[in-house]
Amino acid sequence: MLTVPGSPFSERTIGRWVRFWDGRLKISLARIWNTVLTRLPHLAIPRGRHKPKDEWGYLLPLWKLVSPLSLLEHLGNFNV
Repeated sequence: MLTVPGSPFSERTIGRWVRFWDGRLKISLARIWNTVLTRLPHLAIPRGRHKPKDEWGYLLPLWKLVSPLSLLEHLGNFNV
């Protein structure tokens, strides 16, 4: 069991959440990048040794630059 704010969750539950959000990201990736680059056309995308390991590494720092609600809108515009 992992203890996190809210209550203890099993590792299986956390694993399901990770798979769910990774799947949702894969489905919405093009729309998310379209929104980010439309709002921040000057965005410098890290590369070389500064390049993140995965898409989350690119997108999570952008939450402060792009309205989180606009990205959530894009994530919510499809049926799961």
